[in-house]
Amino acid sequence: MTAATTPQSAFGTTVSWAGHDIGYLKDIDGPNVTREVIAFGTHESIWKTKLAGMADGGQVTFDVALIPGDTTGQKYFWADLKAGTEQQVIITYPDETTYTFNALATGFKPAAPVDGELVASFTMEVSGVVTFSEE
Repeated sequence: MTAATTPQSAFGTTVSWAGHDIGYLKDIDGPNVTREVIAFGTHESIWKTKLAGMADGGQVTFDVALIPGDTTGQKYFWADLKAGTEQQVIITYPDETTYTFNALATGFKPAAPVDGELVASFTMEVSGVVTFSEE
């Protein structure tokens, strides 16, 4: 199968991995930003006191139409998964807002063809600060 030359977006949303668009997106989930809660107290009180702890960017998962021979983002994501290389990720939504962060490629799960289309799930772990373009 020959790869198409232009990555397609998922309903106008794009994911860029190290400057390469990951094409043929079907679904995107994340980043899942959370913050720890640190509880502490004293012997004089029966109430816990809580403080905000460290933030975590969580994971981003997305499904793609897997294109064997792809020479765009799918190829680079796979190479960085094998190498353990951190890369910059930019998710751009149809209204031009963006999430920008660094991440590690942590998962690749192909599935059997459905209606003649190969599909795969990719997972990345956010490795630092998540910046939203509205900030």
